[in-house]
Amino acid sequence: MNILFRIVSIIILYTTAHIVFAASAEAVITDYQNQVSSESITLQQMISALHQEIENTSSNADKRTFYIFLGELQEQMGLYSQAITAYTAAAAINATSSANISHSSAEQLILNAIRCSLSIGDYEQASHFLNSSIKNSTDQTIIAYTKLYNIWNALCQTDNTLQLHEPVVLLKSYITMDSMEIVKPAMLLTLYYVTGEEEWKNTLSARYPNSPETAVAQGKIATLPVPFWYFVPRLNTTKVQTSVQQQTSSDSDQIVRQQLGFFRNKQNAQDLVTRLQEQGFSAQIHEEKRASGTVYYAVTVEENSDSTMGILLKNAGFECYPVFK
Repeated sequence: MNILFRIVSIIILYTTAHIVFAASAEAVITDYQNQVSSESITLQQMISALHQEIENTSSNADKRTFYIFLGELQEQMGLYSQAITAYTAAAAINATSSANISHSSAEQLILNAIRCSLSIGDYEQASHFLNSSIKNSTDQTIIAYTKLYNIWNALCQTDNTLQLHEPVVLLKSYITMDSMEIVKPAMLLTLYYVTGEEEWKNTLSARYPNSPETAVAQGKIATLPVPFWYFVPRLNTTKVQTSVQQQTSSDSDQIVRQQLGFFRNKQNAQDLVTRLQEQGFSAQIHEEKRASGTVYYAVTVEENSDSTMGILLKNAGFECYPVFK
């Protein structure tokens, strides 16, 4: 299991297992990949084709393989809700691969679904997965990632710096444990991001110089605009030179607004709107009802004609990320 820390070629800090496909599924997927490379089909067309393959195959092993590949593809494209559906569908299939085939376990697939839930700010769903069967896992890798994702989930739901104490204490404790080695780069980057203390960046760079987490801490690569990097409070934002960068607009990716918060508590959203208004920004609250029935409240500010609203907000001390047309 590798960290796929969704850097611009992917980071909110992420994991995925290497998959060796069953022969028939491998041939089909390789063919689609070649067609995408030659621009015979688009990625969206490949996704549609994979759905058709899943519907038509009679082999549970192939169906599971297609679902896993589909989930990874959708996750890399930022289609997190769809990826969750694919990962959980794969996890539910009880198929045995042939002896020379390796594949993600059901527990690994649930971890993938948790990662995607955090990426869209659905902390209730992440909590549901974290409290499923994986909390009783005996696999040390699964246990390590479960602990990491529990901390991320807690951090994403903090509304002020006072609530950061417990997650920070846990992180400091975990990085001393040999059993947590596989997630230590992610934990060190999280500590640096949240606390702004250079010691965590220095430790990360010294111990894991070639890791994507080190590249992020050093500003060599940028993160995608997912809630974790924008909404988690930080103890000292002036010391952290984050590599979270605002995406530039294009004709097909025009920024229409900047999002600053995503809350389950409407009063928290209203408090942020009030703070923004006091600084001269015109902010709105948008309600979003999830399939679970939970209503979330997003706080946004419309983009200006110069496409500089993100910079203005950041200069005023507000974290934000762009919402595209």
